[in-house]
Amino acid sequence: MVLRLLLALAGVQLAAAASLTFSIDAIPKLDVCGVCDGMDMSCTECTTFVDCNGECGGTALVDECGVCGGDSSSCTGCLDVHACNLNVYAIVSDDSLCTYGASGSSDYDCWGNCIDGYDCNGECGGTATIDECGVCGASGASCTTNFCSSGSVDCAGTCDGSQAVDECGVCGGDSSTCTGCKDKSACNYDASAQFFGTCVYPAAEGYSCSGGCILGYEPDCSGNCGGSLSIDVCGVCGGIGDTCFSCPDSSACNYDEKMYNPPNSDICTYSDDITDCNGNCIVDIDCRGTCGGTLVNDACGVCGGDSSDCAGCHDSDACNYAPLTLASDDTLCTYGRASTSACLDNDSCLEYCDADGTCEYRFVSLAAAGTEATLDCWGKCNLGYDCAGFCGGTAEVDACGVCGGDSSYDCAGACGGTAVLDACGICNGDSTKCIGCMDSTACNFMEAALVDDEDSCIYSTLYKSCEDKCKVDVDYPYDCYGVCSVDLDCLGACGGTAVYDWCGICDGKNKFIDCNGDCAGVAVYDECGICG
Repeated sequence: MVLRLLLALAGVQLAAAASLTFSIDAIPKLDVCGVCDGMDMSCTECTTFVDCNGECGGTALVDECGVCGGDSSSCTGCLDVHACNLNVYAIVSDDSLCTYGASGSSDYDCWGNCIDGYDCNGECGGTATIDECGVCGASGASCTTNFCSSGSVDCAGTCDGSQAVDECGVCGGDSSTCTGCKDKSACNYDASAQFFGTCVYPAAEGYSCSGGCILGYEPDCSGNCGGSLSIDVCGVCGGIGDTCFSCPDSSACNYDEKMYNPPNSDICTYSDDITDCNGNCIVDIDCRGTCGGTLVNDACGVCGGDSSDCAGCHDSDACNYAPLTLASDDTLCTYGRASTSACLDNDSCLEYCDADGTCEYRFVSLAAAGTEATLDCWGKCNLGYDCAGFCGGTAEVDACGVCGGDSSYDCAGACGGTAVLDACGICNGDSTKCIGCMDSTACNFMEAALVDDEDSCIYSTLYKSCEDKCKVDVDYPYDCYGVCSVDLDCLGACGGTAVYDWCGICDGKNKFIDCNGDCAGVAVYDECGICG
């Protein structure tokens, strides 16, 4: 039967070959200026582009069938070797045109004959078989003691019932009994869960599941875990000291000309190289609006682009020559025949020459344009057929037995699978079994870890040990959170001894009082011991 199908297909192909005509437009020829494969511009007044109709600046192009201004329909057909109407001379493939066996089923050949045989129900290619009770298509239950004549028995023992065993093995269940969060870092981690469920995590980094601060993320003065705010010398959380001091530098952004407060250069703030004190950009702004950015518009007007959106082939010898595109990209160019010694017209055949000078005529097809002609002048395949049945094709059978596939076996032995070895050498693992803190000075040092997870390392602090106990030190008057537990002196030092002198200067020690008792006075004792 297969031999008869092949002979019939060969007859269809030979008949089609006998009536095949070729478009002269598909053969290279001299243009009006006498240039081979030219574009009629070298001897004309047209300075832009002459289309296939000879119109200067026209838009008509030769379609894939070699027809000027065509829509490629004249050479479109079915190229599926398994179809009944395979058209070996079609250039453009359209699977919607393909017809197959009787009733459109692959179980029948093109003449309506059943290919794979009939099952016990008389269905061609069917899978129904006679069970041990002698019933076609049954499961063998009709001759058992608990047979349900009106239907099947569900897991609850109900005839024609709808209960089924869920993924947890529970009859009528919803799989919730073995579903849970399997992420160990989540607040609701369930070690007994078999299937992934919803995971709940802390509100932000540095917070515990209960909302407190975890070890290594002590709260700052505003109460944020791991925050960076601190109390300034003026006692203000997150301040820069400008509420009780003044910046004396006139070049600083916060320069205090009237100096209402004592001067302190440490509180001065300055602008950077690209913005002023008000945050205004003082350098060039790029096309994306970034101050000091380097992005520019490409040839297509795309900010930060590579001009690929409006690129085209600027080689006039290419099949897809596009002189009107804004950017040139010769990697996009496609060409016709492989190599020819001259533009020769020989009944739709071209002369192909090897490097050693040996030449032969081969059949020219636009389907082979840009590569190598695959058929000779009599329609015979020169290059052999691939596993998909295409002449000169490159499709091969992969490791899974699929023609044209690229599959291989994964570490679990599944063909085309995606399982891979994790960092611990476990197939399809998540590397959690060998990931840990590899810093021997950390509280949670993991000696057996193979992959270092620096973010997981936990260390003791100035105020807490690895056992989360407070460190008591009489030299540090702070509590477990680093907050001063005694009074601040006038300089803001915890437990400090600095005080304001008679002139109101912190830690001034009355250095600026003259002999008359005046602050910042100039009176001194003379040689007679008299003040002033």
